[in-house]
Amino acid sequence: MEDRKFKEEIMEKRYRVTLTDEERAELSSMVSKGKSNARKLVRARILLLADQAS
Repeated sequence: MEDRKFKEEIMEKRYRVTLTDEERAELSSMVSKGKSNARKLVRARILLLADQAS
């Protein structure tokens, strides 16, 4: 448990992600369909989560 807390403290926000409604809809659609390659889907999920975090 202590190791996890340590990792969370180290992580910093390096980039601020702000998606438009259109971009968010396109990424959400891509993720929900699951028809793109795995790398693209992972990156889409990361962008969606980064947008929600801000």
